[in-house]
Amino acid sequence: MMRVKKYIVDNLAEAMQEIKQDLGHNAVILDTKKVKKRGFLGLFGKKTQIEVIAAADQGVNQNQHFNSQPVRLRRERRLKGAVASPGAHHALPAAEHLVLTQEIKEIKQFMLNMMDGVPLQMPPALRQVDQKLKQHGVLPDIRAQLLQQLLTHYQGHNDQLDSRQIRKFLVNYLETLPLGQQRQLSKFMCFVGPTGVGKTTTIAKLAAEILLSRRQNVGLITADTYRIAAVDQLKTYAQILNVPLEVVYSAQDLKAAMSRLASCDYILMDTAGRNYMEAYYIHELKQLVPDQQDVHTCLVLSLTSKYEDMKQVVVNFKVLPINTLILTKADETHTLGSLVNLLSEYRLPLAYVTNGQNVPDDLLSPSPEWLANTLLSEGIEVERSS
Repeated sequence: MMRVKKYIVDNLAEAMQEIKQDLGHNAVILDTKKVKKRGFLGLFGKKTQIEVIAAADQGVNQNQHFNSQPVRLRRERRLKGAVASPGAHHALPAAEHLVLTQEIKEIKQFMLNMMDGVPLQMPPALRQVDQKLKQHGVLPDIRAQLLQQLLTHYQGHNDQLDSRQIRKFLVNYLETLPLGQQRQLSKFMCFVGPTGVGKTTTIAKLAAEILLSRRQNVGLITADTYRIAAVDQLKTYAQILNVPLEVVYSAQDLKAAMSRLASCDYILMDTAGRNYMEAYYIHELKQLVPDQQDVHTCLVLSLTSKYEDMKQVVVNFKVLPINTLILTKADETHTLGSLVNLLSEYRLPLAYVTNGQNVPDDLLSPSPEWLANTLLSEGIEVERSS
């Protein structure tokens, strides 16, 4: 049997104290929301408080410790009538009978509070980490995962947590993302992405790296014939690097160009930047790109774009599909949250990050250590390709 109670309190700390006293240390916080408390006789304005709904299994030994079981608590899920009035006790369905450790219960509550704008009740060091991640635009549920690990370690080591330990935990999390895992280049790489993200310059940087660092030869193809300047730009890079360039207008042209460049170790193809928020342009591009397994498609996005727009482009490009992600213009933004969010939500392997216009220098090879340093520092850390 599960007991359910509702509390109206001024802050989370007060709620936690009452919940532990009433329901014990194994109580589960099911939901929170901000409410307005009316003044005397409806006068003197309204005071903002927090409504907290908590539950505990009456059959659970309050001194028992359990293993962590990950649970995703959604704000839109209500108790479906389980709580009729403050203080009422009701049995919940078996599916709601969840056993959590105290750390996970608290960190899920922190996540909900972050969404509601309720001040967090957590150690200063962890609050600073959360603030940095929030400033970078890291999504609340991702921040909650990180803070869960940090809080567990914090409580298990006599409340001592230094910057080195914080960085280590952040690196450990970032190592679970597909970060810098696509350094093995494919023979034919097609670069796609919205207008203005820097595809042509990125291709020139990668071509220079292949020539100078890998000591292999490369051929260039451009299908960006919508802009004369784009063809001229890549032609200039080809002349400087002394590599062949083919200009194509159709799928038939592309097939012939690939045949002429067959002796190259790598072939890099530029495409027109279009408004890929519109699926029509992606289907148009699909008609040009050869439908074969040896085509490696690189989606190029700018870190200066809004995250919601980047998500829509990624979703639209699934028809190709995308093999690798390249993010540009890290030097033009102070936030890298969209990088973390994209890798977490879509699991697209991130091959490179560009950090300026210089060819071939401003091509970064992202690593968990680089990203952790950047997220915890004031500016963008510089790490060169190797």
